[in-house]
Amino acid sequence: MDKLLEAVELLNKEQGLSVEQIFDAVEQMLITAAKKDYGTQNVRADVDRKKGTYHVYLLKDVVEEV
Repeated sequence: MDKLLEAVELLNKEQGLSVEQIFDAVEQMLITAAKKDYGTQNVRADVDRKKGTYHVYLLKDVVEEV
């Protein structure tokens, strides 16, 4: 089992937090870290709740001219 999924399961059992609350908090943490590292406000994070994998996306606007 993935370490993230193990941690979520442990928090769920020991602290009584819902799995959805924990994953939402992880996504917010990833977004906050990316904003701090890259200095941008357009960030999205997705956590695969079955595999325990995650992706962080820096969203950019594509324009014809600068």
